[in-house]
Amino acid sequence: MTHRLRSSILPLQQLQGPCRPMDIRVDFYLNDLDEIISVGQEWDDFALKNGAPELAGGGVIGRPLLDFVSGNVTRHFVETLLLTARAGSQPVELDYRCDSPDERRYMHMRVSLADNNTVCFSNTLLRTELRSKKIFINKAAQRSRNTPVRCSMCNLLLSKSQWIEPEHIFESGPGETHGIFVIYGICSRCFTELQSIVAPAGVPDSVNPALPC
Repeated sequence: MTHRLRSSILPLQQLQGPCRPMDIRVDFYLNDLDEIISVGQEWDDFALKNGAPELAGGGVIGRPLLDFVSGNVTRHFVETLLLTARAGSQPVELDYRCDSPDERRYMHMRVSLADNNTVCFSNTLLRTELRSKKIFINKAAQRSRNTPVRCSMCNLLLSKSQWIEPEHIFESGPGETHGIFVIYGICSRCFTELQSIVAPAGVPDSVNPALPC
């Protein structure tokens, strides 16, 4: 049976705002040292369209995947996915978000074991939803008491003990542009769902949810 993880993502019928169904797939492969050894055809297009030319194929080949992961909890999350995929005979599948400033982007990831202990990450962009205002998310250089935690899976922000959409932090009207500095972690819901797929594969996981980087 395929291990499946559903993070805090609403079904299509519960979304608000214009929504565009899509089916864009971006693949990459890791060797047994968890270094990126190959990327699919769509990789460069996705990187360039999202303002990250430094992440085009030539810039990532040979580098560890964790070089591109922010936050201790998120890094542990990725390590656990890799251990789970390598420990079991079935792929690990999960839904997550990879938002841009003006869109919520709903993704699906499939992590599977390939030949010679390599691992394939297959990421499919399922649909996008326009935001009412642009939100630019930046990683904070230093953490303060008021720095919000951003869940690396569902992209919600922890504010006053609640996990909310970034737009809800700001009270201005539609069309406004905002920037916010965050640290990265995993919300309690996504963490609990990760545990549900880790346990059957016999992979230990003991990190507390929402632990800041």
